[in-house]
Amino acid sequence: MAISKIVDVQTFDDPNKFMDALSPRSDLWQLYPGRWIFRGQSNGTWGLEPSAYRSESWKDFYYVSGGKGVLVFNVKGSIQQELSAVWWFSEQADRQGLSVPGFDHTWFGYDQIEEKIHEIEDRIMSGNEFFPPANWRPMFAMAQHYGIPTRMLDWSEYSYIAAYFASVVAAKDIYQLKSPKATEPIAVWALNENAINTISWPDDERIIIVRAPWASNDNLRAQKGLFTLHGLKLNKSSTSPMPKISQDNALEQILEKIKYVPEKPIIRCLQLDVNKAPDLLKLLSQIGVTASSLFPGYDGVVQSARDEGYKHG
Repeated sequence: MAISKIVDVQTFDDPNKFMDALSPRSDLWQLYPGRWIFRGQSNGTWGLEPSAYRSESWKDFYYVSGGKGVLVFNVKGSIQQELSAVWWFSEQADRQGLSVPGFDHTWFGYDQIEEKIHEIEDRIMSGNEFFPPANWRPMFAMAQHYGIPTRMLDWSEYSYIAAYFASVVAAKDIYQLKSPKATEPIAVWALNENAINTISWPDDERIIIVRAPWASNDNLRAQKGLFTLHGLKLNKSSTSPMPKISQDNALEQILEKIKYVPEKPIIRCLQLDVNKAPDLLKLLSQIGVTASSLFPGYDGVVQSARDEGYKHG
């Protein structure tokens, strides 16, 4: 999906200059007041498209998404697919003693989940509420963070953490294949949280910042993680096509609808030549941004060992 025209795209060939641009002291982040949040993507030409809107995301989740191993295109099916997968994740995590915010006794059992599906379908399709509703969002956010397809996107409060996730996949491909898998640049996206929170959004559509508790999740805390959601009140029948749009394009359409023209960019995409991904991974490790710091525990240490090879291409 093509990048929205409102995005300020900047390209780099030098990983050192890329790191300088990502620095909190860079003029890029000082010109617009408020906090910026960041997202790394291994392909800089992709828009901000949630995993729930990509058919390949569902192939591995056939048996936990209501028997739907491909992307569902109608409103009712899409809600059922996503909610079923998030419920399965939360229920299984709870059985292992893992805390999932928002998951409680009202989610136990297939009968109760069926009731929730029917309840939320009525509320969403009547145009009265965004999906997922506010009290469910931390649960959906946690499922998203661990790989369940949802309509949310992962972000970080720290630009260099986003740069790690942008570079590690590309660096791995270069290491294993001895040449880049693709020629597209890697990218770090940036979104001004202050602007998002102060825009006078229309009643039926907005970009929403979602946070899940850090205290109960080591990975989320280490990665300074948060999430975004394109909230959309549907007011559609169950068979209507589910609107599937990248969040950058959604933001563009909403701003056009409310005739809001930002004085300065509120969304940026910093792109770096994919061949420089190993060099960027090496620079990040020099300031302590490594797998072992982002995934506390033994698995993170082992991933750091793998990354040592990726850093050398």
